[in-house]
Amino acid sequence: MPTYYLRMEGVNLGSVLSDTNQISVIRGASLLLREATRKVEEEFAFAKFTKISSGASIGLFQFEALNSGMAEGKRQQVADYLSQDEQLCYFTFVVDIQAESGDFVHDKEALLARNRFCQLQQPTFAFPTTIATATKPCELTNLPASQQEKIGEEIQDVSDSVSVRFNYGREQKHDFYQQETGIDLKFTNSLKELAEPDANTPKNLGHKIAVLYLDGNDFSKIQKTHCKNPQDLRKFDVQVQTKRCQFLTCFLEKIRSDPAFFNHDKVCKVRLETLLWGGDEMLFVVPAWKGLELLNYFYQVSRDWEFEGEKLMHAGGLVFCRAKTPIRRIRKFAEELANGVKDSKGGREENLFYYMALESIDYPSEPLDTLRKKIFARDALQQDYKPLQPLNDDRLAALAWLKKNIPKSQAYNLVRAIIQGDKQCAEKIARLKVVITDDQYLKALDKLEIAFPRQTLEWQWIHLIELWDYIVTTSPQ
Repeated sequence: MPTYYLRMEGVNLGSVLSDTNQISVIRGASLLLREATRKVEEEFAFAKFTKISSGASIGLFQFEALNSGMAEGKRQQVADYLSQDEQLCYFTFVVDIQAESGDFVHDKEALLARNRFCQLQQPTFAFPTTIATATKPCELTNLPASQQEKIGEEIQDVSDSVSVRFNYGREQKHDFYQQETGIDLKFTNSLKELAEPDANTPKNLGHKIAVLYLDGNDFSKIQKTHCKNPQDLRKFDVQVQTKRCQFLTCFLEKIRSDPAFFNHDKVCKVRLETLLWGGDEMLFVVPAWKGLELLNYFYQVSRDWEFEGEKLMHAGGLVFCRAKTPIRRIRKFAEELANGVKDSKGGREENLFYYMALESIDYPSEPLDTLRKKIFARDALQQDYKPLQPLNDDRLAALAWLKKNIPKSQAYNLVRAIIQGDKQCAEKIARLKVVITDDQYLKALDKLEIAFPRQTLEWQWIHLIELWDYIVTTSPQ
């Protein structure tokens, strides 16, 4: 019988991932999208659907049918199932098929084109079935409210969509990690709880979080080069998923022995949120004092990842902010930072990251590029703005030396002069040398070069001050 490929994808994700700041709703949406492929695989096992690959919201399957009409019938069955499932019906999916042509790469591209064309022809969100009878607005989104949920300490009017995502996110909060790693731990339930300070919290970092977004570099290009048939793509998919699970497993094992990663209020809970997990993208939230540690640990574990001799590298975006800052905006910031890495010269050729430290509860409304130009207004600084390499052990040791031996106030004054284009930079350096010896100053320059290679001296000082509070090398006493 002729062979066909079927590609399904959750689309218009802003309407389910960025329509609220409630963390359980966001988590539930992400995990439900990931679950959609598994549900289809199980539901259509009778039709001998064979999964080739899956991502955060994407599934690629292979099946046989007597003719194109029967193949279209199976496609319609999948589309109907996704639109009628009691949990998935609140998402929008595209489902298309392609007859096998003998050129697998061409068939994949044809499927993607069909998906995109289909996406343009349908609404950008799933219409609520209760829209005619609802009398109140949802307190978390702009949708009509149809029921109530206890969220935190309050009973709130919510839509059907929010209710489904909230309950699934709350149920899967702990199960997700156990399913992926086999490790049974309890996790904090809110960003407030995640960032709550205690005796293990470094000074000035209470009630602050770090949001880390990681995106694979040119994974699609690697697939086109090395995955010429379904078997090779399946091998790529399994290998990437296995490596990700190994990273998460090792990280949870590492967390177990670190008191600073736990909230000790009543029940000992891990301070970790995973809001995106699938394909070549990941999104994590940890306390601000653990942001660099998580980023560096991922890059350390993944530095040797490869497929058929091609390195599997990731661009990172790390945002430090207060826990009350709207998470959907911070998520967008983190993604923009990672995309900025990819757009920089050589940004796709190795593991690199950008970061942003937002000290105010309020978030800026302007685009990230505009904000950066506002903060670092000098043209020379803009031209020299480059992504950072991961802070390995040697770089962290250099930063620890700088924090111990360089007065922060003096370094801060120097950085302020650099940013403002102050001609008194030489004077600031002279004042710094009054506090430390010439030998220490020369050693500081060496340490800055170790910590931030390829950066100009001006940016090395800026990075030191920007990251100063977040560089935590030991647990506080």
